[in-house]
Amino acid sequence: MEAPPREMGIDDFNKFVMEEVHKRYERIDSHYRCRKCGTRTEQVVCYVSLHMAGFSFCSGSGKVGNLALLYCPKCEGAPKKYHTCVHIPMPIGGSAVTTFIQIT
Repeated sequence: MEAPPREMGIDDFNKFVMEEVHKRYERIDSHYRCRKCGTRTEQVVCYVSLHMAGFSFCSGSGKVGNLALLYCPKCEGAPKKYHTCVHIPMPIGGSAVTTFIQIT
């Protein structure tokens, strides 16, 4: 699985990730396996830059989150793209709270 598309909102980002995981992999016990070939998945860290929505370009505080990005080493190989960004609402008088899906 490649990194999610850039410039999504956090809810769309989380929905995209979970849909891709459920489409491609099956959870068996405490790990995931590829739905096509049954191979146990591996993972890389996907870096997710947090940007403020409302700008016409990617701009933010410099904060970066991360997400375990699953892939099948047999069918897909390691992702070539493992960096993306999400656009979160600009906070009013405080800091933005962002929660990424934890694939466990």
